[in-house]
Order: sequence, then structure tokens, then C-alpha cells
Amino acid sequence: MPHRLLTVSARTELETLRARLPPGWVLDSMPLPTEDQLVKAIGDVSILLTGNVPVSARVVESAPQLRLIQAPTGYNHIDAEAATRHGVCVANSGVNFVSVAELTVFFMLYLARGMSDYTRRAPSPGWWSNVPPTVELAGKSLGLVGFGHIGREVASRAKALDMRVLAYDPYVPEEQLRDAGVEPSGLPELLGASDFLSLHLPLTPKTRGLIGEGELARMKPTAYLINTARGGLVDDAALARALGEGRLAGAALDVLTNEPPDPANPLLKLDRVLITPHVGGRTKDANRRSWELVVENIWRVDRGEVPRNLVNPDVLKGGARLG
Repeated sequence: MPHRLLTVSARTELETLRARLPPGWVLDSMPLPTEDQLVKAIGDVSILLTGNVPVSARVVESAPQLRLIQAPTGYNHIDAEAATRHGVCVANSGVNFVSVAELTVFFMLYLARGMSDYTRRAPSPGWWSNVPPTVELAGKSLGLVGFGHIGREVASRAKALDMRVLAYDPYVPEEQLRDAGVEPSGLPELLGASDFLSLHLPLTPKTRGLIGEGELARMKPTAYLINTARGGLVDDAALARALGEGRLAGAALDVLTNEPPDPANPLLKLDRVLITPHVGGRTKDANRRSWELVVENIWRVDRGEVPRNLVNPDVLKGGARLG
């Protein structure tokens, strides 16, 4: 009986993927199904490629043959706890570290040099006159909240720009932070010390709303907030108030709590905010690496091996469905 691979992502390159499957595998596709449709379709599926389609506990419980849920970089749309209980591995294809880090550095440069103001002035008569002075990145403090793969890539680039780099990550030992050339810090201290604050952590029940009214109040009025991670980490309304009242110098956001944003979102109306449509990892290079990892994990499952980028390692303790 052939193994079945089901993709529910609207962007899957079907023929390219089909040509690289192990012998005996069948690829099916049903882009963007509802939960009911997915429950009906998943009964004999061995691997599920999710895209951003939610995978609930009910879906997992309806899939007795399921061995792997392969997610994109983010996986907060998957009930990983239910997957773990049922012996299902969850992996992500997060190999976009460089792409996101480069966008973060671009955001810092854009904000530091006041590019939003410059681009508005350029078409005007006397376009260079009365341009307010901007700042350099050299000598400024960058605070990283989260020090996983992307945080490390950002730190490396920031140090090359002669920035002081501090990091807060309760899951990374302080000696590892120091070995990477960054200063360990508690979150309150980091907020107060940072000229640029950049978020690089997953969205979980514990991190949702991590940067709210109180945290923003600790930041310098000359500081900038950058979020290329997940929108729910920041209280959008609190950020809009801080910016509107001059308690923060600016922000650059690749992610928002609701995507696409409500046209009434006050952040969309502020001059000192750069918003991009969740494109941090959308480069040709990251896309190629992501598909290479997806194919590798399919072959690993075919051989009964643990997939790469496993995000629920506890599944291995309880008897993962690897055989």
C-alpha cells in the first residue's frame, strides 16, 4: 500500500515535489481546506504539509497513520501538544534565518537614517533643505528578545556594524550568549538599554502580548521597535499610543496581530512606522532551502528516521510513529 503525502498549502509546487518523492509515495493536494474537510481527508495520510492551515487536535486524532506534520517556519497554527500525545512528529522548514536577519538589519538602517522622511521630501522643491539629522548604528545598543537561529544571525551582522548587542532568552544559558559575543540581560534591563529592540521568538501562550504598555514605557523615547517574528508578540494598540504620543521614535513591523491588517489599525496611519506584508523569509534562496529540507524530511520518514527541525522533541520519549 503506498504512503500518502497530503499538502494543504496553496503555494506547494506539486510537480516539483512529486518528482522527488521516495518510491511508493503518492502526493495529494487540497489547498486551504476547512477543519471538517481535513478531518475527512486525513485518515490514511502519513505526512501532512500544512502551509498556514490550522491543524487542530481533532485533525490529529483523525489521522491514525500520520507520522509527520511539516510546517513552514511558524507552527503556532498546529496543536503540537496533541501531536505529541499521539506520537506525531512536528517539524518546521525554518531555514530562512539569513533572509529574516537581513530584513532586520535593513529595518534598523531605514529607521536610523529616517528614510520615511527622506523619501517624502525627495520630490519637493528644496528637497535637501532643513532635513533633520539622523543617527548611525555604530555605537548604538541592539536588544534582542529571543536568541535562536535568527537572533544569532542578527547579532553577527549587528556586531559587524559596531553595535553593542544585548540579548534576553530564558532558554539559552548565559555562557552561550557570552560565547556568541553578546551581553546577557534580563528583559526589563534590556528594554531600558536598547536603542533598537528586535523580537525573535515564537508566539506561544506565554509570549503573546509580551511587549505591551508596561514594556513600552520602559523603553527610551529615542528607541525603535522591530518585529520580524510574530505579530501577537506586540500589543498593537499600545504601540500605536506610544508612537503617537512621542514615547517611542519609530517602529518597523513585518508582522501584525491580524494579517492582513484592518484598515482602521492605527499603526497604518503613523508616519514613523514601516510595515511590510510578512515577507521576512520570502526570498528565492530561503524558498530553495526550505523545499530541500521538506524533501529531506520526507525521505527521513520513509526510512524511519527522526525528521530535521523537530519542534516537539518530547514526542520521542513517548514512542513516535517513526516505523
